[in-house]
Amino acid sequence: MLSPFHFGKIVESDYFTNREKERKLILSNILAGINCILLSPRRWGKSSLVEACISQIRKEEHKIIICKIDLFKVHNETEFYELFMKEVLKNSSSKWEEWLELSKQFLKSIIPNISMGVGDSEEVSLSFKIPDVQKSKEEILLLPEKIAQKKKVRFIICIDEFQNIKKFQNPSEFQEYLRAIFQYFKSTSFIIYGSKRHIMAELFDRSDMPFFKFGEMLFLNKIESVHWEKYIVERFESTGKTITVVEANRIAKLMKNHPYFVQQLCHHVWLNCEKMVDEKTIEMGLNEMLEVNEILYIREIENLTSPQIAFLRAIINKEDKLTSKEVLTNYNLGSSGNVKRLKEALANKEIIDFIGITPEFNDPSFETWLKLHYFN
Repeated sequence: MLSPFHFGKIVESDYFTNREKERKLILSNILAGINCILLSPRRWGKSSLVEACISQIRKEEHKIIICKIDLFKVHNETEFYELFMKEVLKNSSSKWEEWLELSKQFLKSIIPNISMGVGDSEEVSLSFKIPDVQKSKEEILLLPEKIAQKKKVRFIICIDEFQNIKKFQNPSEFQEYLRAIFQYFKSTSFIIYGSKRHIMAELFDRSDMPFFKFGEMLFLNKIESVHWEKYIVERFESTGKTITVVEANRIAKLMKNHPYFVQQLCHHVWLNCEKMVDEKTIEMGLNEMLEVNEILYIREIENLTSPQIAFLRAIINKEDKLTSKEVLTNYNLGSSGNVKRLKEALANKEIIDFIGITPEFNDPSFETWLKLHYFN
């Protein structure tokens, strides 16, 4: 029997829970031509939320072209332009003949290469030869806007892992150029998101950065317990198993309502449940989950310095005055200046994040493992 809980991939349909408020806001903005920037710690469900919005738009709006671009494997400007051009063309039509026509009309200096599979394979692949990126980049970036105007439709471009542009050779110049082109689009809107919240916040929330005020920023919050309770109970029931609202709430609280890890813990509890979930079943599921993740957590610890580990211990012990003389002495953290450096280092490693002023673990399962097995 398939697990009723999904994690580690896009969560869709019955596996997607709540986010009604965020979905409504994103849809309202993007359909009104307002760009959206999604910010949250990793694994909070940004990609699943965007996919839910895309699915709804495709069902209800027939004059909108949606293009998804993932920059995870993009390392430089040339690769960006190649991927941008390829995905915009591929999503503009289902006919390769139209790809050629649009290429000839709007990409004067670029030679498209379209190849078709032979035999049982009918797959069509699209690639380009760009003689001079610097001379071609403007017409590449203008491509969605020109296609939208020609077809009398709207383009919505979803860009994932946007923070990767920080790794390009001249990131500031590249961002300035993108903004200079994109800000004049009338028929094209963007949904931009990425897995490194602190870098994304720097790109869009600092007044000295090119993409400052590019669109409305949406900070995703955790899904509230009441929504998790309903979802967890229904998912167990869908497979003929039972869990009470109280136990569903306990699972959500154990993983601090973190979408990825609530789903993962639910999966392991479900595996250990025959008919009815009780306290022992949850404990078995939690231990199994921590055991599965342990090798990853050991590697995480091995890459930390002693002061960084001590700082994590202070957080787990709920020390709220991390720069006090007592805490600095008890945990051997050095000076208050060193505490600031420890915060920055652990945030850059994506181990902790700051929702407000309080440091929180990005992975509540890692926090639980540290508490129960490493520091115990």
